[in-house]
Amino acid sequence: MENRHPIMGNVKMWPATGENLLKYCGDWIQFRFAFDDGRPIPPGWTVFLRTNLGRARRLEEEIIHAHSHKWPLIGGSWRDLPMPVSGSEASIEIPIHEVGYFEAKAYARDEEGRQIWPEGPNVGISIHPDFCRTGNIIYCSFIRLFGESIAERKALPEKSTPALETLDSSGFTCIPPSGKFRDLIKYLPHIVGNLGCKIIHLLPVNPTPTTFARMGRFGSPYAALDLTGIDPALVEFEHQTSPADQFCELSDAIHRHGARLIIDLAVNHTGWGSWLHSAHPEWYVRDEQGNFVSPGAWGVTWGDLSELNTHLADLWDYLADVFLTWCHRGVDGFRCDAGYKIPMEAWRYIISRVRQEYSETIFLLEGLGGSWEATETLLTQGRMQFAYSELFQNYSTKDISWYLDYSLKQSSRKGVWVHYSETHDNSRLAAQGKQWSLFRNQLCALTSVSGGFAFTCGVEWLADEKINVHQRTGLSWNNPNNIVRELSRLNELLSEHPCFFDGAQLTRLSDGGSVYVLRRDCADRLNTLWIFANTDMEHPAQVRLFDNDLTPEMIDLLTRERVRVSRLDESGRQWIFEVPPGTCWCLSKQTDVLGLKGDAYRKKRAMASWALKASCRILHAQPRSATNWQSLSELAASNPVTYLGALSRLKDQKVDPKEWMEQIRREMQSPVYCPVVSWQLSDLRRTTLLPKDHWLYFRNTQWPFQVQLRSKDKHSQVLHSVETDKGHIAAFSPDEIRDVLAEDTGELSVVGTIWGEREYKATGKLLYVAEDFQNTSDFMQTILHAPGGKERWILQRGSQYSICDDKDALVLLTNGRGAMSRIRADLGAIRSKYDCLLGANLHPDFPVDRHVFVKRARIWVNADGFYSQLSAANLAALTPEPPAKWNFIVSAGDARIVHLQLTVDLIEERNTLVLKLERLSEVSIPQRWKNRILSPKAHVSVTVRLDIEDRSFHSETHLNDESRRHFEVNIHSLLDEPGFAFTPAADRSFRAYTTAGKYHPQPECCNQILHPFEATRGQLDRGDAFSPGWFELPLSENQPVYMVVDAEKEPISNEEMSWFEERRQVQSSDLLKKYTRPLTDIWERELLLGAKAFLVRRGADRGRTVIAGYPWFLDWGRDTLISARGYLAAGYWSEVLELLQVFGRMEKNGTLPNVIYGDNDSNRNTSDAPLWFGVVLEEAAALAENYRFTSEQVYQTPLENQEQTLLDVLKSIATHYIQGTPNGIFVDPDSGLVWSPAHYTWMDTNYPAGTPRCGYPIEIQALWIRLLRQLSRLAPAETEWEKWALKAEQSLQLYFWLPEKKWFADGLWAEDKKPAAQARVDDALRPNQFLPISFGLFDVEKSQRALRAALRHLVIPGAMRSLAPLPVSCLAPVFGPEGRLLNNPGHPYWPQYEGDEDTRRKPAYHNGTAWGYMLPVFCEALAKAWPQDETARKAALAYLKSAEYWTSRNCLGHIPEIMDGDAPHTPRGCDAQAWSICETLRVWKLLKKEDE
Repeated sequence: MENRHPIMGNVKMWPATGENLLKYCGDWIQFRFAFDDGRPIPPGWTVFLRTNLGRARRLEEEIIHAHSHKWPLIGGSWRDLPMPVSGSEASIEIPIHEVGYFEAKAYARDEEGRQIWPEGPNVGISIHPDFCRTGNIIYCSFIRLFGESIAERKALPEKSTPALETLDSSGFTCIPPSGKFRDLIKYLPHIVGNLGCKIIHLLPVNPTPTTFARMGRFGSPYAALDLTGIDPALVEFEHQTSPADQFCELSDAIHRHGARLIIDLAVNHTGWGSWLHSAHPEWYVRDEQGNFVSPGAWGVTWGDLSELNTHLADLWDYLADVFLTWCHRGVDGFRCDAGYKIPMEAWRYIISRVRQEYSETIFLLEGLGGSWEATETLLTQGRMQFAYSELFQNYSTKDISWYLDYSLKQSSRKGVWVHYSETHDNSRLAAQGKQWSLFRNQLCALTSVSGGFAFTCGVEWLADEKINVHQRTGLSWNNPNNIVRELSRLNELLSEHPCFFDGAQLTRLSDGGSVYVLRRDCADRLNTLWIFANTDMEHPAQVRLFDNDLTPEMIDLLTRERVRVSRLDESGRQWIFEVPPGTCWCLSKQTDVLGLKGDAYRKKRAMASWALKASCRILHAQPRSATNWQSLSELAASNPVTYLGALSRLKDQKVDPKEWMEQIRREMQSPVYCPVVSWQLSDLRRTTLLPKDHWLYFRNTQWPFQVQLRSKDKHSQVLHSVETDKGHIAAFSPDEIRDVLAEDTGELSVVGTIWGEREYKATGKLLYVAEDFQNTSDFMQTILHAPGGKERWILQRGSQYSICDDKDALVLLTNGRGAMSRIRADLGAIRSKYDCLLGANLHPDFPVDRHVFVKRARIWVNADGFYSQLSAANLAALTPEPPAKWNFIVSAGDARIVHLQLTVDLIEERNTLVLKLERLSEVSIPQRWKNRILSPKAHVSVTVRLDIEDRSFHSETHLNDESRRHFEVNIHSLLDEPGFAFTPAADRSFRAYTTAGKYHPQPECCNQILHPFEATRGQLDRGDAFSPGWFELPLSENQPVYMVVDAEKEPISNEEMSWFEERRQVQSSDLLKKYTRPLTDIWERELLLGAKAFLVRRGADRGRTVIAGYPWFLDWGRDTLISARGYLAAGYWSEVLELLQVFGRMEKNGTLPNVIYGDNDSNRNTSDAPLWFGVVLEEAAALAENYRFTSEQVYQTPLENQEQTLLDVLKSIATHYIQGTPNGIFVDPDSGLVWSPAHYTWMDTNYPAGTPRCGYPIEIQALWIRLLRQLSRLAPAETEWEKWALKAEQSLQLYFWLPEKKWFADGLWAEDKKPAAQARVDDALRPNQFLPISFGLFDVEKSQRALRAALRHLVIPGAMRSLAPLPVSCLAPVFGPEGRLLNNPGHPYWPQYEGDEDTRRKPAYHNGTAWGYMLPVFCEALAKAWPQDETARKAALAYLKSAEYWTSRNCLGHIPEIMDGDAPHTPRGCDAQAWSICETLRVWKLLKKEDE
């Protein structure tokens, strides 16, 4: 790179070019750029830092991509960061938050665009995980030795027996018992607790050769027969676990003790006869004769090994998978045996693969046989962190000084050289005595960097028998002559004292002689230690030091004894120390540490690193100045959740480089919506919603954990928790979440492990939601990527497509009169007695119980002699909106196919179903399918059987001789067309016929048709049907055949039949035109079409009402009026006015019908329906001007008798509430609140009384106050309305807020009309409180707190739990019919709605099941509680959009009545509920901006 400019002189940078730095996550790096001569940087020049810092993921992807495509690295991860210029210098500070090896170099551009670079290579930066700053104390364990020989001093030569000698001489393999993983677990309290080791290093645990190529009695652990396998000698045989399970037990136990696990993995070779020998012999090195080559070192060849050709790139993929397999099992790092024998490029690729998922994995290089240059390359470009130090084989002071000068320097630049005092390859230190062992351990520990010190098992017990990896040696465990205490103290110093932490400055003070002296200054210079080591084991030695910081009396922190300086020399400037033979000192001027130490330092550092990483995830490359890490740690730890929320709000702001922390602090104090979803273990019970641009935050109050996000084909990095005063925490940023999302679904899994008193693995479900998230694509893209397998098909929603595999999905068709067709996507399948092809509403004027005439149609295809039944197995695509279309790709044999389409619809205002079958020639499918389509000349026909019944939809058909005769007698073949008529009564009959083909009378009984849906409800789980015959229908290309099932007296005309699709399209188009704004979303269109299904005619004139839900509800007062708000949003203003007139006519003494059975409106057990009437009337009047009316005209709309208006109805309701209604509702005169009898609210379960709510329910008060406000506005002269409103509002504020719970009481319960002041306060967390919040009746701060509680405990996809899974103080017992207690009154949450009605379903109905209609109210309240907050509004829309989860499954295009409160939230009750979809539509339109 050219560094000269024709005008100016040379340029330079700091750090200097070619330099290497070692940093930790949470640090900052400053880069500077200037001219050599100090001249100012000319105007017009710009300076940049070209670097890949902060681009770890892109760098890893580039490395992996280059490997996969055999391309060179092209620097795609590099970027230019502007360096602000100030006078003669440009500088930039970069936050460090990703592990890996990176490079950087500064350069300038002059005004003509020429680049000016400093001479020399790039600056290299090795970045280690934050936890590597301190205490990297490693205990090397050989599992085999932790068995029965653990206490032996000498286990070799092994004790021979005649039997063993006989077997050996005969060639038998005899292997004595080995130590097990579970044995080592027993000793972890000693290793981690007593000794203070932080990392457990296991020698290889792979299967070893035991019958061939066996070395010694056991075989070498380095001769792996399977690099991912586990030696069976290390596990206990049992049926409960596998070898991998038992390894994971050890891994979990190590983490539970607060340590980490690394394993020895030798991947440059395998054992002879390994699995790879057979699977991939081409991966091995061969000699000229084709023989497998055995590797070796130091003049030794290991004949039991076969060397892998690690230059083969194909092998790298397998090796990367090997490392990842062990990471999945809980391994935190790897000792890379003979790692120098593997190319740097291979390590770079393998480590990049691992870091994509496990970013903090440690790679410890064993490079003792390689060059120092190779070690340095692997620690930098190879992306490793640790390397074996060679200090253990340097003994003299001269050699020690020489080696430490090198290793300590490089440990601050390229990676940490770990001082192993003893390894399994060397003789035991204790073989030369206790003093020698202690001295060497102290020397290695006290001269370590970041506490990088290691020793082998048995060192603490002075085991002196050399480890033989082919045999089983002793560890002298519990030897009374030991150095356990000394090692514990040594490790305590490494872990606790800041002079052994990162950033410590190490300076050698000695120069010759037998005493090595090292000064250690901690990073903040508050503490200093002096390390002395006399390598002469027999003689004391003197050392003279120039150091003004020494004092006449020092403290040896190893022994806590005082050490006096012998004297000052004659000059008075040198201190003279006399060090005993073979002694190490760790001298300090004081016993106490100044500043942070040990766990307090690590905890605060970890928090600072977490906070900095979080900021980088949001602020990315925005320029910022370095900040004090302790201040950042304290700021984030004060409230991690609000810290994350503040970061998100800074994303779209201009960040002040110097004041960015202060900006965060201000944002944390701002009372705005916090876009953070908190997840805890209790959320395993639900699917947690995760809105777009939200953080996902995890917290465990007691134990550390790790967590990962996964989708069906992607995964995040594994996060390790950080400890704070509030518990252990972790968080995924919005970008990290988006990276994990699959393209066609928002479904995610959170997979975690908690290391508590016992290991706990957990998998939870998440659903990513956004107001603009589409889990669909165009048809061709969907079909090309459709997964194989049966019962997976394409769901068409408007112009979008997605894959669906819900075999229970169904299509609902209605006719505007209360009739229904309920057909499974799996055509012909039956899951419920309510499934039917035609469930007619036989009353001409109003809804009554539906009558099932046709249960199903079974259809078979004869395609050129090849027969198939139409079902989910050959279903290709389904369009559920009316008219519903099934597209089938049917086999014609010999790899040929035929494309059939079935179109079905109920005719508006008729009990008439039309089915159209056609064979299509042109279709948008891949070309490879088109080539297989059956010839148009080939014969295709279908056979159709209609299975019929004659029953109310609540009953079942049971065939016997009498019922069969009922069908046979009343079925007649038609004379004028192919088909039959069923005429059991004058007012109950239907005809079924086709426009082509033949009808063959041939009765068939369908017995014992299973109804699994009813089985879950504790009801009869099967029924029968009768099939009178079959239709034979020819299908020529593009010549449709129609089938009609008609239960009307007047037959349908041919025109009406053949144009039914076009008529429906016109109706849908007219419906959409009513909507007062452009459609912005496929889902919005789906809501509009879905809502239409429930609006029906009541009365011979133009009266309207709403079917509460399909398949079984009729029109209910409360449901109708709540749904009416959605119909107003949909543009059905005139229909809603008609509806109000219908219910206005039904008003009697302040009451309205609760449920209407045909023309019977006597059930008036509702305290909220009359109040909802007021809400709907108010909202209809507010929209009047849009329809060329005035609000006054709406209120003055006359009813049937012309003597009463809608306003009169309002006044009647309010007056009678105050006076007391005939059904027991009255207003407490003291509080102004409405007293409601038991079971009068929407939570109306009775017999048994699941939720009596007798007293003052919170939502009733909200509706009452709104009615009073409306009347005081409409009739200001009638002052009593305003007085009552003020009194009720004051009481609402006084009685309902629960300060200790931070939410509102669900009600004040009082029998016998007791005043509100004497009522019991219900502290259960329920969703009813969000209605008054949505009405704006509570102050913002309290509302926000209540909403946060709901987010934490109530919200699930598309619904709100009716009760939180929390204990309650206001006991809520539920007693069965015989007086037996059915629930836990103090913890009444009951999430599953299944089983017997009286003892299982009713207690659950409003005590834990989730309701679709409550979520929209919550979302409205959420947006209202944070007014003018775009983040809150979009979050509310995202939560609301979660209902789309249900419209694409179960009853397609609809939202169910209820779901189980616990995952998987099985839909229950009515699978299509009016208020669920209408309220969703209303709030969606309310919150959605027109330009979105």
